[in-house]
Amino acid sequence: MNDSTSYSFSFSYDLSPKRAGGTPPADLMAFDICREYPLPENQVLLRSSHSHRQTIVTSDVLYSLRQCLEFKTLEEHSRHLQNVIPELAGQDQDIGNVLNSVSQAGLMLSAAAKARELRPVVRDDAAEASGACYCILSCDRPEAVKRLLASMQQSHDFNGRNRYWLVDDSRDADKQQANRQLCDIFQNEYDLPLEYFGMHEQREALEQMKQDLPEHRQGLDFLLGRQPDESIPSYGRSRNWSLLLGAGGRLVLLDDDILYQRARPPQALADVMLTSAVRSADFFSSDDAWRSLLDADRPDPCSGAFTQALGRRLPEALALFTREVLPTEALRHLSPRDYHHFNNDSRVKITACGSLGDPGTSGNQWLLQLDAESRKRLFVSESHYRQHLQHPNLWSGRKGAAFLNTFTLISQATGLDASELLPPYFPIQRNEDLLFGEMLRYLYPHALQLDLPWALPHLPLERRDWTHEQLTRPSPIGMLSFAARMLTQHQEQDLAKQAGVRMRSLASLFHGLADASDKDLVEAIAQASLQRYSLQIGHLNDILAESPDAPDYWRQDIQTYLVNLQQALFGLLPEGFALMAGAPQAQRDTARRLWEDFARGLDAWSSAMEWAENRL
Repeated sequence: MNDSTSYSFSFSYDLSPKRAGGTPPADLMAFDICREYPLPENQVLLRSSHSHRQTIVTSDVLYSLRQCLEFKTLEEHSRHLQNVIPELAGQDQDIGNVLNSVSQAGLMLSAAAKARELRPVVRDDAAEASGACYCILSCDRPEAVKRLLASMQQSHDFNGRNRYWLVDDSRDADKQQANRQLCDIFQNEYDLPLEYFGMHEQREALEQMKQDLPEHRQGLDFLLGRQPDESIPSYGRSRNWSLLLGAGGRLVLLDDDILYQRARPPQALADVMLTSAVRSADFFSSDDAWRSLLDADRPDPCSGAFTQALGRRLPEALALFTREVLPTEALRHLSPRDYHHFNNDSRVKITACGSLGDPGTSGNQWLLQLDAESRKRLFVSESHYRQHLQHPNLWSGRKGAAFLNTFTLISQATGLDASELLPPYFPIQRNEDLLFGEMLRYLYPHALQLDLPWALPHLPLERRDWTHEQLTRPSPIGMLSFAARMLTQHQEQDLAKQAGVRMRSLASLFHGLADASDKDLVEAIAQASLQRYSLQIGHLNDILAESPDAPDYWRQDIQTYLVNLQQALFGLLPEGFALMAGAPQAQRDTARRLWEDFARGLDAWSSAMEWAENRL
C-alpha cells in the first residue's frame, strides 16, 4: 500500500463463497462482532456472528476494523480511520477497497439490508378489544394516588375492557385505609371497579396459592410475602403481584407520583429508529418552563402504540408508525452487538416513555455520560450545571419512537406483554428493574423495548436532592447489578429456545450463585468491579475527546471522576455489595441466602403465573 509506513492494511483471503456486487455508496455499514481465532504469521481468522461467514485478515486490518463499530458510510469510515490511525492518512482508495472486500466477504453489517428485511406489515388485529390491566403501584402515598387518579380522569377513557388495580405496599395502617377509600370513591363515581389489592388481599391470595402449590411455598413467600424488616425497600414485590394480576394479557404499571398527561419533546420530533443509544435530555430552570410541553389535547399516554405494540412482531409494530421501509439513517445509532436481535420474529415485550421533572434515578453520575447534544444543554452555564447536579429538573426521553434490545426501565409508566411467561422481579433491594430487564432478555434474547416520544411528569411528594460528591465517587457494585452481570455472561452459552427451559436455567444460575465459595465470590466481585471501573474510564475518556470545547468546570468534574476511578482500580477492591448492612462477610452471606430464596422463587414462578391467570 503506502511504502513509507510499516502499517500493513491489506485484505487477505476469504474462506466462504463470494457474493455478487458491492455495497451501495449511500448505505451505512458497521463491522460485525466476530469470533477471533489467531493464526501464525500475524494473521487472524474471523467468523461473523451474523452471516456466519469467515475470513482471514492481518492483525493490522483487524485493528482497523475494530474502529468501524458504528454505522457510517464508506466515506465516513475512511475519514475516521485516517483520524485515529495517522499511518492511513491519504489512503482513501485503499481503505475503500479493503472495506468493500470485507463487506463482500460477509463481515460488514448493512443498515439498508436490515431495513429491507424489516419492511412494515399492517396487522388487522381484533386483540385490541381485549383491553389491558392497569396497576397503580403505591406505598404510603395516598395524596399521590389521589392526584394521579384526578389526572387520569382528564386523559384516560375508563372502560369495561380494562381492569384496574391499586397495588398497595403501604406500611402505615392509616395510609392503607386512605388508599382503600380512594378506590371506593372511584368506583362510586365511575361505576367501574378500581380494585384495592393491599396487605389483606395479598395475604389471602398468597395463602391460597401456597395451598394449591405446596411444593413452592418457600419460593412464593420470598417473591410475594412481606419481609420481616419492613425498612428494606420492596419495590419488586408490588411489581410481582402486578405481573400475576395481569397474567395472560397486556399489563401497564403506573407509579403513583406521576401526572397522567403526555409532554412533548423539547426538540423537534424525529422519525422512528432502531437504536442502542441512550435517551437524550434537556434541562429547565423552573417548572413553568417544562409545563409548556404538556399536550393541551390531553391524549392518553398509555393508548395507541403504548399498549397496541405489546406482543407484536417488529414489522407489525413498525407499521404503527410508518408503512414505508425505514431509511438507513434510522439505524445509525444501532450497535453491531444488537443488530441480529432485530429480525422479523422479534417481539415488543416492553413499552416505556420518558420522564419530565424528576428523572427517578438514585444518583447523578449518568449526567456526565449523556450524549453530546444533551451535554451541551446541561453545561450551558456553570450555575445551570450546578443546579441540575443537585436538584434535577429535566426532560429525559426520545425525540422519536425508538426500538431497543436493551431494557432501560427507568420509566414511571411501563407496558409489559404478559401474554407469555415473564420473569419475576427481585422483591427487595434496589436495581430490581435492571435485573428484571436482563432476565427478560435472557428468556427472550430477541425481545425489544419500544420507547415512545413523550414523557410523563414525575413529581415526587418529597424533595430529592443529589450531592456533588456523588457525581465523582466510584460506586461499589450492588448485589442485583452483580447478578445481572452474571446473567449477561451466561446468556450466549444457553442454546435453549423455549422460555420455560431458559427459566429453569435462570433458576439454576441463582442456585449456583448461592452455592459459591467465599473465595470464588470475592474474586467474582473484584472482577465485576474492575470491569465496571475500566469501562467507565474508557467511556469518560471518549467523552472528553468528543468535547474539546466543553467548559473547564465540567471537564474538571470528569477529570476528578477519572482520577477516583483510576485510584479505585489499584486500591482495595470491594469484597461485598453496596447498600447492604454489615461487614463484607455478612454482605456475602446475606447475598447467598437471598439468591437461594430467589432461585426457589424462579422454580415456582411459571406455576404461579399459570395459577394467577386462572384464579386472580
